[in-house]
Amino acid sequence: MADRSDAVCDELAGLSLADNGSWLDITRLVDRATGDLASGETVRAPGFTLFDAMTSIEVMDARLDMGMLSADDARAIADWDFGRVLTLRQALWVALRLLRCEMTWHMSASLVQTLYTCNYFTCEYDSGGRETSNPARDLVLYPLVVATGACARRVWDEYARENLFSDEDVQFGAAPPRFFDECSARDAERLLDRAQAHLQQHGNEQDRAAVQSLLALVAARRHWLRALVLLDARSVDAAARELDAVRLA
Repeated sequence: MADRSDAVCDELAGLSLADNGSWLDITRLVDRATGDLASGETVRAPGFTLFDAMTSIEVMDARLDMGMLSADDARAIADWDFGRVLTLRQALWVALRLLRCEMTWHMSASLVQTLYTCNYFTCEYDSGGRETSNPARDLVLYPLVVATGACARRVWDEYARENLFSDEDVQFGAAPPRFFDECSARDAERLLDRAQAHLQQHGNEQDRAAVQSLLALVAARRHWLRALVLLDARSVDAAARELDAVRLA
C-alpha cells in the first residue's frame, strides 16, 4: 500500500497548475489516489495551500452542486403532466411548496434551487377564464403563482439596485429572472380576488380545511404584495396607481 501511495504522490508531484494550453485527464489517477483513503484523509498536490482549499468547490449532493438528475428525478419529470386536473388539496400542497421555495430564496439561495424548481412557476400557460375544466389550477393556484412572481420581482429589483447589507450574501445565478412580468401588481391582486371568490363559493365539507388554508395563503400573499408595492413606491398615491385600492387597515 505504501508503494502504491508513493507512486501516486510521484504522479501528483509531476502535475502543474500552470496554464500550458492543454488539459490533462486525471480521473483515473484520482480514483487510484482515493481508493485507499480513510475517512478524513485527503490527497493534495504540492503547493495546494489552505487558501486553495477554502476557495475550492465541495461536491456534496450531486443534484444540488452539479445539476445531476437521478433516475427517480427523470421519471418524475417525465410523468409530470401540466394538464392534470388538480384537487384543492393538491393545489394547496403545490402552493405551500412554492412558499417554502420563496422563503429559501429570501435566505440567499439561488432561483434555480428554489422558485425555479416549481414547474408551475416556470412553465408557460394560459390561465383561461372563469370557465375552466381545471379550476383548482387556473382559479386558485395560478393567482398565487402570479402574485408570488410579482412579489419576487420587487425583491429582485432591490437586489439589482444593490440595496443590500454589506455582509449580505445574495446568489443571482446565471438563470434569467422570470416573474410573470406581463402581469402588473394590479393584475395579480385581481387574480387573488378571483381566487378568494372562487374558494368562498366552492368546496365541500371534505375540502373545508384545504379551502381555509388556501384562503389564508391568498390573504397573506395580498398583504405581502401590497407591503412590497408600498415600500417600493415613492408615495401612497404612487402605490394606489399600481393597485386597485391601498387599504392600510
